[in-house]
Amino acid sequence: MTPRRKTLAVASALVLAPLLTWAAGVAAAVMLFEAGEVEQGSIQHILGVPSSIRSVAHTVQACSPQLWQWKGRDGVSSPYVAMRYGSTAALAEVLQQHTAALSPLSCTTDGDLRVLGGVVERSTHCSHDDVAAASISIGGPVDGKDTGCREVTLYFLENY
Repeated sequence: MTPRRKTLAVASALVLAPLLTWAAGVAAAVMLFEAGEVEQGSIQHILGVPSSIRSVAHTVQACSPQLWQWKGRDGVSSPYVAMRYGSTAALAEVLQQHTAALSPLSCTTDGDLRVLGGVVERSTHCSHDDVAAASISIGGPVDGKDTGCREVTLYFLENY
């Protein structure tokens, strides 16, 4: 390689390296600002979901994998994280285990369960630095009978 080509290669690298670094940073920020259908344990999940939420969000007798979605603060809308999966557990067991799991976030229930169509929902207010509120919604019959794989969604409203 001639000295002139070597100089040109070094100059090109010095110009392109910062541009590629900046582009990678922008792509990572966009990827972490809003995401849907993210699998548990993926790098996007690990970087995008706060550890305080990851530590309390678990499955109860899962029959389908956890899928995550989130959106950061966008103008006046609140940032949130949601986890969805399927469970074969009874309605009461799912509610009891997920409500108990929210205790590290200092969450207290807002009252009775709400039944909206075929979905049972429990809302909580949380006094935690990361999470302002959390809710649990469970699809399927509300009579408590087992129905196979029912959809469970944990929704976390973030504080920032």
